[in-house]
Amino acid sequence: MTKYYIMMIFATALLAVEFSLQKLYQKRCGTSPRAGLTFNAISGLVSGLIFFAANGFRLDAPLFAVLMALIMSFCLVGYTLLGFRVMKAGNMALYTMFLMTGGMAVPYVWGLAFLDETFSVLRMLGLFVMIAAIVLSNLADKRTNLKILLLCCIIFFLNGGCSVSSKLSQTPNPYGVVSPTVFACLTGLIRFVLCSITLLFTKKSDDQAQQTVPFLKVFPLIVCAAIVNGTFFVLELLGAVHLPATVLYPIVSGGSIIFSTFAARVLFHEKPTLHQKIGVALCFLGTCLFL
Repeated sequence: MTKYYIMMIFATALLAVEFSLQKLYQKRCGTSPRAGLTFNAISGLVSGLIFFAANGFRLDAPLFAVLMALIMSFCLVGYTLLGFRVMKAGNMALYTMFLMTGGMAVPYVWGLAFLDETFSVLRMLGLFVMIAAIVLSNLADKRTNLKILLLCCIIFFLNGGCSVSSKLSQTPNPYGVVSPTVFACLTGLIRFVLCSITLLFTKKSDDQAQQTVPFLKVFPLIVCAAIVNGTFFVLELLGAVHLPATVLYPIVSGGSIIFSTFAARVLFHEKPTLHQKIGVALCFLGTCLFL
């Protein structure tokens, strides 16, 4: 069991790398809807093809798994597009806080309510500690207005939907369980199709017209993000097989908040406020309460 905990810690570090690559892309291409959709379409296609090859160029999955992959793709594309807007007006730490806490709290409650997972006073306390960390981290941030907070709340629940659908895809059910590589392939290809169709009906904004970057300069960045995301996703799905939702997602969420805050400080010189430093410390404490 210890190896799965170590695997999840490594996965959280990869997630921080992915957030950093998204931030670099956003700096070069802007935060327009087309920029976000293009990023998702290409990264989805790359990860889908990689895992299609890893599965021996076969794609056999029950309808239930396809439905879960479809739900997850909708949620993932949604929170990524909103995240681009949040990172433009706020900062990466704010986006990560809401994203990862939603990915923890929603499946935690879902696991207790529908998967008959064991209730723990310490884990419930850890949940409240991490929610308090979000509130505290943003109390003194002047960039955090009502609109940004609303977007962050939507991101909170969208990533929660991602976590629940990925967990359900790996939970024994009458419809059959799909392998992690097949599910990762399905999610990537569906994401590519959804974003490509949406791009056809999305007009080029003035912001994007002013910020044109040669495609070949950002393509390697998107490919790297796709590889990192795909590796994280498979590790998370493997964890979902062996760890309960009430343990898995708090570890991923708390760890990624800590790693992402560190990455934002080192790579983008986003100096955390005193409130944010205390918030990260509370996230670490809350994560420990789940172990």
